Amino acid sequence: MVHIGAGHARGTGLAATVELLSDEVDRADPGAGAVITALVELLFVYVLRAWFAEQNNATKGWVGGLYDPVVGAWVRSLTRSGYPGRRSTADSSG
Repeated sequence: MVHIGAGHARGTGLAATVELLSDEVDRADPGAGAVITALVELLFVYVLRAWFAEQNNATKGWVGGLYDPVVGAWVRSLTRSGYPGRRSTADSSG
């Protein structure tokens, strides 16, 4: 479970996506399943963004590692590698 404070959601893509998802669920229009699937994926990204924004002062654990200049750079390089199925190790990243 992830808790996002109202201040981090109000007036953001997260709030807009929740509103769109709520409207779409109440409708039975053609293609609703595809729209709902896409909105849920978008919602996941916005929830992560909001949660990380609330954690910006974290210095411990894996969240702290993401803010570390070396570890964070390595993790970002993995996400940009273009090989989502490839296993990576610290030895193979450099």
